[in-house]
Amino acid sequence: MRRFAFLLTVLLLIGTACSGDDTGVIGTAADPPMTTVTPTTATATTPTTAPVSTTTTDAAVTTTTLAPRAAATDETIFFVGGDQTGKVFNIFSIRADGSERTQLTDMTQAFIPNVSPDRTQVVFFNTDTGEEFVWVMDVDGANLTQITDYSSATADWHPSGLSLIMNSDSRGEPIDTPDVYHVALDGTVIEQLIDSDGTSEYDAHFTPDGSAIVFVSTIRGDADIYVMELASGDTRVLFDWPEDQGIPRISPDGLLITYSHGGDIYLFDVLLDETLQLTSGPVVDDMADWSPDGTRIVFASNQNGNFDLFTMDRFGGDILQVTDTPESELFPSWS
Repeated sequence: MRRFAFLLTVLLLIGTACSGDDTGVIGTAADPPMTTVTPTTATATTPTTAPVSTTTTDAAVTTTTLAPRAAATDETIFFVGGDQTGKVFNIFSIRADGSERTQLTDMTQAFIPNVSPDRTQVVFFNTDTGEEFVWVMDVDGANLTQITDYSSATADWHPSGLSLIMNSDSRGEPIDTPDVYHVALDGTVIEQLIDSDGTSEYDAHFTPDGSAIVFVSTIRGDADIYVMELASGDTRVLFDWPEDQGIPRISPDGLLITYSHGGDIYLFDVLLDETLQLTSGPVVDDMADWSPDGTRIVFASNQNGNFDLFTMDRFGGDILQVTDTPESELFPSWS
């Protein structure tokens, strides 16, 4: 489980993207068709507008058009903020328009926040003791509570908000080969969802209806993204690529998945089985997440040296800068 803190350190120091013997093939898939889009260069101005989608439908086609709207100041982005030494990380919040930046934790190593479906709590993991444990707090930082006392990290919420999914080395798993667990809010294991000896399964997320999970696995050597139907256990790999992919995030309607690959952000359309490259260039664009209405994507980019937060529309355009500080902002979660 120490791999997660290590990957964060590497990301900050050398500007690479984050990404763990076939013991059994989980699934296969052909390379999906891919379209590349060169995004507009972001500016350092605070965003004043953001898009909203309007949809027109006829018998043959559904068309989504992005229209301007005022920035939703009631929407909050939670993120990992590093200090200028690159050694201390805490959880912060900021309004989607770049205002009201607030530090929520006073720790040394707090990582990867995810907001509950009702927007009242934030789950994250902490490594201050040398072990990785999952914590929960209110969105204002109150009621900070340690959930697990066993090695565990990268937790996210069940759509009901009543339980969590996380990767863990619990139950005597070898170190750095985590599996995926469904866990109650008191840390009790409800079910082990994935058990694969000798490989790492991590960064798992429920689909919005709770019927499936998306996760990352190293069962084929590289880090690949998989989907597993919970009722049947049927599992398939999304992409048959030789390089790592990671940080999958599902859109609120469950039809799109963003992920990171080679320092850029990609979008996978579940229905069309197609991939769209949203960012490109010499910088690292990474760690994407969805706005609550699914029309925009927040992400971290080091185009100004350190990592700042930006938003873009779901097609990679209309890029707006949210943060502009000497410190790095990482792993945003939009509520």
